[in-house]
Amino acid sequence: MVKAKLLTSVKDLLKEGKENGFITQDDILAVFPKPEHHLKEVDELYDKLLKLGVDVFETTSQEEETELSKSVADLEKELD
Repeated sequence: MVKAKLLTSVKDLLKEGKENGFITQDDILAVFPKPEHHLKEVDELYDKLLKLGVDVFETTSQEEETELSKSVADLEKELD
C-alpha cells in the first residue's frame, strides 16, 4: 500500500492516527528517520497515541502479504 501523502510531523501523525485509528511504524520513521536520536520525542509520541487509542502496526511488504495469503489458502485446502 502506497501512502498518498507523506507525514512530516508529529502533528500529522496524530491527525492521521485519529482519522484512521492506526498508524504504521513506517509513518513514524518518516518523521523520525533515526529514532534512536529522538528517544524522548518518540516515547512521547507513543504515549500520546496510546492515550488516543491509536494502534501502531508493523508495516509488511506486498511480497510478505502475498506469501501470507498463499499460506492461508494452502491451509484452507488442507482442511477441505
